[in-house]
Amino acid sequence: FCDTVEDASLRWNEWRDMALSSEVPEIVKFAEVQERKYKDGIINSSLYRVGTSIVEGINNKIKVIKRKAYGFRDFEYFKLLIMWNFPGKYNGV
Repeated sequence: FCDTVEDASLRWNEWRDMALSSEVPEIVKFAEVQERKYKDGIINSSLYRVGTSIVEGINNKIKVIKRKAYGFRDFEYFKLLIMWNFPGKYNGV
């Protein structure tokens, strides 16, 4: 993990340069895709150290709510039910 954006960017650039100089086509292509699509997310993940487990748990609970109701036709009711299941936590839903 890194303490600053500059340090994370430096480490990212070192990894990318090493991957691109490997001359292994699969690794080069992988590095290019990571650079183009995921660089910001990778750098942020090395700074903030937040996993996805909390978000995955919330998503799972919402899916269970939806499944138990056999779907929702009224989005406002669905939103209220989600807010009721997560009291005081997610005011921006």
